[in-house]
Formats: sequence, structure tokens, C-alpha cells
Amino acid sequence: MIRFPQKTRATLSRLFALSFLISSLYATVANSQENPLKPFTANYLLTKKNVAIAQVKFELTENNGQWLYKSSAEAAGLAAMFSSDSISESVRFELHEGKIRPLNYRYTRDSKKAAKQVEADFDWVKNSVSIRHNDKTASVALKPCMVDQLSVQLALMIDLQSGELQETYTVLDGVETKEMTFTGPVLENTNINSKNYNSLKLTRSHGSRETITWHAKELGYLPVKIRRLRKGKLKTQLELTAFSWLKP
Repeated sequence: MIRFPQKTRATLSRLFALSFLISSLYATVANSQENPLKPFTANYLLTKKNVAIAQVKFELTENNGQWLYKSSAEAAGLAAMFSSDSISESVRFELHEGKIRPLNYRYTRDSKKAAKQVEADFDWVKNSVSIRHNDKTASVALKPCMVDQLSVQLALMIDLQSGELQETYTVLDGVETKEMTFTGPVLENTNINSKNYNSLKLTRSHGSRETITWHAKELGYLPVKIRRLRKGKLKTQLELTAFSWLKP
């Protein structure tokens, strides 16, 4: 057996300890990069001119590396007396190199006046999206990092965590694609139901309309408030009413 001098043994011990620490830190960082999302449920209230018009729920779950993000909205308050309409959305996706990669998106609006169904299948091998819009079918080219109207929210959350907000987000909208550009983020504390959140504010301008979103750091940059304005006037507001993390 080779015996090292005491001073050498001490030095080696420190080096081994430092090596172990670095490895542990690297593993922690790698895991956080591989899993930037955590399952949760979030409830919101949609108001128009300070009048409640809908309750909205979002839920994110994960099963064996595949994620499911879904939302549902139903009329609330006085609006529920005049409408039984409901809207549901869902997207099944995977994380590829830490980014959202949609696999299947669905949108359903149950309405006596204007029912609507949309389903999109993302083929990342053939780089195409097959879309069914009510009775019509279409196909569009699949662009790198393309997301849908629901998963773009998660894409923003991930990018705000990493501090690498993209210049534009390519989003599937019906049978077309659109480019979303955001300005910010701006650090701004937000008070929701007497609770303060350290938030980053993003603004998206599209024509005469503007969407302002506050993302809370404490909740993985989940939006806690969304305001939609038209010609500078507030049209609707979506505000968080309840939130909970789910067990993996």
C-alpha cells in the first residue's frame, strides 16, 4: 500500500471534497435544467369592468416524461345566468433540451351559437402539423421551437427562469402561425388578494390591443395577473385566486 505524507493526505482530502461538491452542484443544476416545470393547479377569475364573467382553471401534470397542460373556463356570476358556454384546452408535450415541444393540442368550445373544435398533431420527425378545425383539415410547416396558444405560457415561464427570453415566439393559432413579441421583463411587485409577489412584467402589443402579464417568481413565473387593453382602455382582467403545487 502506498502511504502519502500527512500534508499530502490532507490536500488530497480537500481536493476530493471539492470535487464531490462541484459534482453535486453540477447535478443540481443539470436537474433544474432538465425539470424547469413542476406540476400545479391554478384558479383564476376573469372580470370585465370589475364584473366577474368566468372562472378559469389550469392544471399541469407529468407522467413518465410526458406532460399534460389543460385549462377550462366556465361562465361565472351574472354571466352564468345568460350563458352555459364552456371552453377547454389541453396540450400534451415533452421537454426537449429544456424547451417545450408540443405533441398534441386540443381546443373545444361548447356553445349553442358557435361551437368550435380544433385539434393539432405535431410531427417533429416530418416537421409538420396536421390540423383539424371543425370539419376542415389543414397542414402547416413545423418551425423550430413552435408552440401552441396554451403551451406558450409555459414556454415563457421556462425562459423567464433561465433569463433567456426569446425575441419572438412562433405560435400555432388555428390553421395559421403568428409571431409573438414581448417587451420586458420589468421587475414589478404585484399584490393579489392581499399577497405580494415578486413579479416580472411582460407586455405584448398587437395593433390597437395590448396584453400585459405579471409572472410571479415565487410560483415559477406563473402568470398571476393578465390585463388586456384596447386603445389604452382595460377590457378584461384575469387574476389568480388559488394555487397549489401537485406531488410529482
